[in-house]
Amino acid sequence: MRKQLTLSLPTEFTCPISIGSGMVSSVYKAYQHRLNRTVAIKVLESDSKIDHEARILSGIKIPCVPHFYDIQHYKSKTLLITEWIYGIPLHFLLNQKMSDSLRRSVATRLIQSLVLLHENNVVHRDLKPENIICSPNGTVYLVDFGFASESIGKSESIETIAGTPKYMPPELWSGGDIDYRKSDLYALGIILQELLDDNFSNDLLILTDPDPEKRPPLSHVVLSKWITNNLQTEAAEEWNRVIQQATSEYLADRYITSAKLLYNHRRVDEAYQILTEIIEEIPDHTESVMMLQSLNFSKDTSNVNKNVLLVSSGLFLSLLGIGAFQLGKISSIPVIPMSFSSSAESATKLSSNNISVTDISSNVSDNLRNNLGHSLFKGELLCYLPSSLGKLIIDGTSHESINFHNDSSMTVFLNQGNHTIIWYDSLTDLRISESITILPFEQKTIRLKLPTSDIKPAE
Repeated sequence: MRKQLTLSLPTEFTCPISIGSGMVSSVYKAYQHRLNRTVAIKVLESDSKIDHEARILSGIKIPCVPHFYDIQHYKSKTLLITEWIYGIPLHFLLNQKMSDSLRRSVATRLIQSLVLLHENNVVHRDLKPENIICSPNGTVYLVDFGFASESIGKSESIETIAGTPKYMPPELWSGGDIDYRKSDLYALGIILQELLDDNFSNDLLILTDPDPEKRPPLSHVVLSKWITNNLQTEAAEEWNRVIQQATSEYLADRYITSAKLLYNHRRVDEAYQILTEIIEEIPDHTESVMMLQSLNFSKDTSNVNKNVLLVSSGLFLSLLGIGAFQLGKISSIPVIPMSFSSSAESATKLSSNNISVTDISSNVSDNLRNNLGHSLFKGELLCYLPSSLGKLIIDGTSHESINFHNDSSMTVFLNQGNHTIIWYDSLTDLRISESITILPFEQKTIRLKLPTSDIKPAE
């Protein structure tokens, strides 16, 4: 079970997403505004283990290990900040349907990663599927170096027995001199059994021999024999397709959970950004679309200039097909209506949900922003007008005063994008104009007031 998302991070980190947790630490994905990058943050209550892990990571410069960035101390916690790796833990990938060739391809790249690590004089000491990340870019990453050591070859047993029992070799329990490379190889053998299943070959059994002296002396020996004994078939297309889909679904589940919690803590901008990231990954992800539609992303403003957020047209099809059914399933977040039944209700909603989304569009990726938009994705605009005597024109279309609320306001639904709003006031013969941007499913308020100076007469 994942620990509850922490909202207690330095202010430079936004959109925290819980990725995983252990007995003493939790890992989050977050956006670091100061340096304009996405990072992984490992949070511990004490700094002793993180200092050790930071020393190990800072000395490793290989493509299969996340880059070390920084250590920060915040309140009672210590944060280890590293490169964010986009991918799925092997622990979850093992549950996916994969062909034999793809499983062999994962095995090959895993062995290659371990070879690189050992060649850099580092042993992992906690190798398990949870600490192996398979990325759609074709790389298998090794993560979580809290128990890692720079001891290579036989050495005295480290004071603390570290690792996960299922993947720990028998010699770790007996003490004495231990070759931790062979300890990693034992864990590798167990992992390959789980990965390859019926295709686990007899030549790999030597990896899990209880006697460490019978195991291969070096990891590159394992790689050489593996490549020699296994026909290497190209699985690049399946790798990209299967692992990309699995990664998207794995992350979407965590993104949704974090978006709900952030919204409930009134961090609406961050919740909105996370939901748009899901939609970029899975354009027809119905729950994300329905959350965007049902949540109240509003801005009480008289002049807003934002880039247009465009969402792919596939979203609209999912709304039509299963929108009503899915909406009923979203029970842990408040469902805000897209229209108000009265002006009094309007005032209540605006007062309790006056939350800005001004900075969201600047953080939306170019890929999502440049997708083809669909004209049927609308936002809601509530216009407060100087009086009920006049004419409201939006993008050249007149909206008659018969549609005004009692408080001289009017609710209109507009397509996503930029809009020009003009008010012709009959009492003063003045014209007021504003330009706004509406995002999909956004609720926005604009207050038009008669100018006190620089009056511009109506033509």
